[in-house]
This record gives sequence, C-alpha cells and structure tokens, in this order.
Amino acid sequence: GNSGKTAAIDNNTAMSIASNGKIGIGDDDPDGNHLLIRAASTVGTKNGHIMLTGDSATVDQGPQIVFAESGATSSYAGGYVGFLRQGSNSVGDLVFGTRETSGNADTVPDERLRITSTGNVVIGHNSANAKLHLASGTSSAVGDSSNPALQIGNTTNYRFGLYTDNETAFFYNKNGDDGFHFLTKTTSGGNATKFKIHKD
Repeated sequence: GNSGKTAAIDNNTAMSIASNGKIGIGDDDPDGNHLLIRAASTVGTKNGHIMLTGDSATVDQGPQIVFAESGATSSYAGGYVGFLRQGSNSVGDLVFGTRETSGNADTVPDERLRITSTGNVVIGHNSANAKLHLASGTSSAVGDSSNPALQIGNTTNYRFGLYTDNETAFFYNKNGDDGFHFLTKTTSGGNATKFKIHKD
C-alpha cells in the first residue's frame, strides 16, 4: 500500500512498508502510524501482539521499553516500562520509571511506580507492604504540607491531604472552611455525619 512494498502469504497481507517508511503488519495500510499491527485480540491470553522476552533467568533482570524525546540527533532515555523477574516461570514485577535530571546519554531514569507480582502497587519505593503503598525510599517521612503523599483537590489549596514526618501522621484540610466530616450509612439508606472536626 501507499506505493511501497507488500509481502503476502497465501494472498493475505503479512507486512507492508509504505514509501515513507511506515510499516503495517497484518495490514497493507499503516494508516499514518509508524508501526501498525493488526491481529486477533490477545488480551487476557498468553499471547500478545508484541512480546518482549529477556535472555536470562536472573532475578531483577528483564526486558523493557524505553521512551525518549531529546531531539533529532540524540536518544536520551526519558522513561521506561520494564519487567523484573522475581521468581520462576516469569513471576515478576512491572516497573515504571521517569527521568528527573538532564544528565547525559548514560543517565538512567529512576523507578517511580511498581506493580508487584502479587498485585500490590508501590509508589516511591521498590517493595510494597500493602495493596497501595506510598513511600519515599525507606524514610518514615513521606510528603509535607505543601506536597503531601496523597492529595485530593486543588494543586495548592487542597481539601484533603495525607503525609507523615518521622514521628507523626497528618490528615490535612489545607484551605476548606468546614473541617472534616466522618459519615456512615443510616438505617433509612442515606448518609449522616457522625463525627465532625471544625476548622477552629
């Protein structure tokens, strides 16, 4: 398609390369994509449209996809999605990383989020101790009043924030006028405030 080259097997298009270098696999028209793969759905199965597999059986090693946007003549790694083996038969963790500093071509993005093999999610560390674990490495202090570990609401004047220092856990309504309300279900099926903490 697109005045390029097409390879067919049993009269079915196996792969096409358009004149602009764009590639279609299982389709004769990449439809504007640099790479388009068309095949039967593979979600929820052991097969995939793309499969990356490492060449070792070593814990904490595995394949990854790297993303870069550093100009036409350089390829600094800006982010990645990777898989780290943790046990036999591809038991492992899915990890996500981003680059924070300019550095150089050898700078490796830092891990930001991990989904463990057991389904736990950890942000800011590489080991999860809960279904959702927010961390700052191994420090007991995670976040502060300006940048809490968990925030709901406006960027600066949020209504609910959670953070810790080395000794204390903080629940913070930074700029709301009505404090905190704790609600439970009523016998009639509605909700009612059972406990309230005022702003003053």
